[in-house]
Amino acid sequence: RDPHIGGGYSCALPGKAHVRGRLFAPLAERILFAGEAVSEHAFSTCHGAHLSGQAAARSVISLLKGAA
Repeated sequence: RDPHIGGGYSCALPGKAHVRGRLFAPLAERILFAGEAVSEHAFSTCHGAHLSGQAAARSVISLLKGAA
């Protein structure tokens, strides 16, 4: 274990937090991102990572149903 690393989280530049929503948008309807960095309201938290993971899973299910 590295004693200098205790964890990390995202931090938007001042005035740029609104751009987080772009990270959550599917890329070519095939690649989805999840994690605290893409959470617009709970960024930098485990809670935000959890919620964005659930939302990404719902998006995957929706995309797969549309492909059927």
